[in-house]
Amino acid sequence: MTAFAQRFLYTEGGYHPTITRLMLPIRQHLKTATRLKAGPKAVLMEVCELHENGGKGCYASNDTLAKSLGISLATVVRTVAALVAGGLLTSRVVKAEANRRYLTPTAAVRACYASGTTQQQLLAASNLTIVKKEAVSEVTIVKTETDYSQIGEATIVKSESDYSQNASRVIGDKQDKQLTSTLSTIASLRAALAERELELIQVKNERDELAQQIAELTTAQPESSAPATPRRSEGRAAAPAAPGDFAAFWDAFDKKEDRYKCVLKWKGLSEADRAAALAHVPAYVRATPEKRYRKSPLTYLNGRCWLDEQLPDRSTTRTGTLTAITALGGLAQRAAKQTQNDFL
Repeated sequence: MTAFAQRFLYTEGGYHPTITRLMLPIRQHLKTATRLKAGPKAVLMEVCELHENGGKGCYASNDTLAKSLGISLATVVRTVAALVAGGLLTSRVVKAEANRRYLTPTAAVRACYASGTTQQQLLAASNLTIVKKEAVSEVTIVKTETDYSQIGEATIVKSESDYSQNASRVIGDKQDKQLTSTLSTIASLRAALAERELELIQVKNERDELAQQIAELTTAQPESSAPATPRRSEGRAAAPAAPGDFAAFWDAFDKKEDRYKCVLKWKGLSEADRAAALAHVPAYVRATPEKRYRKSPLTYLNGRCWLDEQLPDRSTTRTGTLTAITALGGLAQRAAKQTQNDFL
């Protein structure tokens, strides 16, 4: 007895059947294909059901098949490639439909559920197997991505007898090559890094050796070559060498003040001025016996006092001093008397 499935579409007044379609015993018969392993058998049943019962054929992407079957994407890629290469499925890409891939069961597979009697279908299913080809063949499939319509094509090459190993992807080969290249690059970078570290160690050792040599040279430097610490007295200007006749002037004047400046001034005098000063100093000293009333030697030399016509008079000096004192005393007395009268 053949079972028919009906689809219902809701319209005004209730649900109404739209399409009546024959349901094929795909899973019941393909499960008896003992010569197929469980992996390719599950993928084959899923593709056949989508092709026969989907209305437009099986255009599910590898990612969709993996999610539907609960297996990995890589397993679906290998299995579909093995089924296509083994003659159980055909694959075509329709570029007009955004590179959509269609998987179609071959006549040998459809004979297991779509034609003949039930006994013939079961017999065909029991004999169903992946055709093993010795020659390497290429089949075209689509890259495995979520959005199948934006992918394109990739080439899978059959290489081994086992269905799970008989198709080695070109994409996988490229990835392996890239991984090998990356590993070699990492190894070369590590080697270069090790060389740089050795160079840094050598530079550090050389720097330490140079620092040690500098320290040894600094320690072995003679004391005479080392700069002496300047003393406080060295910051002062050294007194110039006095001429021989300056000592006679200095002793005769007998008021020793500003010797340094006096030496400089004495050196700037001519021989005639020096002789005149030496001749005049004894008389000037006698005229000013008290040193507090005598000019300083520097003032004497700056004023060229040996050229004065008259010497200072001792009596005049004392009288003038006494007169000034008396005048100051009188002023004080008058001020005190005036203050007393103002008070009274």
